Amino acid sequence: VCSSDLCSFLGDFAGEARKMAAATAAAIGDGDKAQARHHAHALKGAARSSGAVRLGQLAADIQDCLDGDDLDSAGLFAGGLGKTVDELAAAISVLEPA
Repeated sequence: VCSSDLCSFLGDFAGEARKMAAATAAAIGDGDKAQARHHAHALKGAARSSGAVRLGQLAADIQDCLDGDDLDSAGLFAGGLGKTVDELAAAISVLEPA
């Protein structure tokens, strides 16, 4: 159970997280390390600020790989973004406004 404002915020966050994850993965796929790092950093901050610890850590791992100029490992981690966002959205969807 959550307040209607909190449920709305979390639902909106899940949608935005999905877009941010897709942008991160796309930039990695394009070989654009700078854009990928930008998106991963933004996703990390948003996820951690919203309490999505697992998603935030995954984004941090991607950012660390990119900081180390390891696009291949970043791509491996990015492969888990979709499933992680799906799990987050599923967890949020069972919350009911108070």
